[in-house]
Amino acid sequence: EEVEGMDKFIEEFYVAKTACDVDKLKSLYVNPSKVESREQLQSMVQYIEEYKNIKTYAKKSIEEGAYTVYAYHEIKFSSINTLAPGLSKFYVITDQNGNYKIASDLDPAIEDYFNARNEDDDVLELIEMTNKRSEEAKAKDEDLMLFWNALDELAKKNENQTEQNN
Repeated sequence: EEVEGMDKFIEEFYVAKTACDVDKLKSLYVNPSKVESREQLQSMVQYIEEYKNIKTYAKKSIEEGAYTVYAYHEIKFSSINTLAPGLSKFYVITDQNGNYKIASDLDPAIEDYFNARNEDDDVLELIEMTNKRSEEAKAKDEDLMLFWNALDELAKKNENQTEQNN
C-alpha cells in the first residue's frame, strides 16, 4: 500500500546517506547509535552520486503504526550513465509525534513477521521486477555490468575475510 509521506521520508534517508550526513541520519532512526560513522558511510557511498526514482511499497506490520517498507530506487554511480535498479527493505515505525523512524532492533516476533514478508506474492513480484530491470540495465550498458561485477567480487572477498576472521 502507499503510505502518505513514506516516499519523502525514504528519500530523505537516501539524500542524507549519500551526503554522509550523520546528524540527519541519526534523526531518522529510533536508535541513533545504529547509524554508521561518517568514515563508514563515505566508504559505503563512495561510488554513488545519488539515488533516483525512489518509490516505496509499504505493508502494515503487526504493530500499530509500523510498516515493512520496500524502497525501489535507481542508483546513479559515478562515471556510469545507466541507472542501476535496486531494492532496499526497512522497518519503519511512527513515533509519538507522528514522525517516521527506521527501527533496527526488532523484537523476535516482529523480526519473524518482517522477514516473512519476503515470501508474499506481491513482494516476490516486486523483487522479480527489480531483478529484471537490473539485468536489462546491465545488458544495455557494459560499464555498468563491469562495475556491478567488480562490486560483487569485492563483496564476496569481504564476506570471505569476515568468515576467516570469525
